Amino acid sequence: MAEELRFGLLGGIHIARNREPVAGFISNKALALLCYLAVTGRPHQRDFLAGLFWGELPEADARNNLRQVLANLRKLVGDHLEVDRQAVAFNRALSHWIDAVEFERLTAESMGQEAGGNPQSAICNLQSAICLYRGDFLAGLNLREASAFDEWLTVERERLRALAVSALAALIDHHTRRGDYPTAIPFARR
Repeated sequence: MAEELRFGLLGGIHIARNREPVAGFISNKALALLCYLAVTGRPHQRDFLAGLFWGELPEADARNNLRQVLANLRKLVGDHLEVDRQAVAFNRALSHWIDAVEFERLTAESMGQEAGGNPQSAICNLQSAICLYRGDFLAGLNLREASAFDEWLTVERERLRALAVSALAALIDHHTRRGDYPTAIPFARR
């Protein structure tokens, strides 16, 4: 049985393998790269990743840094990382859970349920999504000299924050329309 890898990326970063924290990242960029690969869920060319994280360095140095980080990540997460000569990907076929991905899934499902005439199920999904949203995506992660990654991170943080605000607004609206103000108040405070 494959090991499960769990990512808590909303409101900070916590990664666990079989309930044990994953430790030993050689740098914040190694941690950021793993999170990026897991969240995007698709293969990325090595040259692209070298530019994303080490774009300010000469190309040979950027590729060397990527090789070192990938070797570190392979030791930490094993087969959850697929690496070949051209591309790198997070192996989503293996057991994993990512709070940010689940948050997005729940908010998207709630919109479909609302449109499909199942508002109670939509509200349950929104409440579950809001429980997952403990704060900004990758909160506390700061990388030096990685402006391309910083741009991507800023866009993702804003996008997920906007989803959270929309979910909170829908929950507030639902509960206030029903006159259930005690339930609406905590959502309004958030």
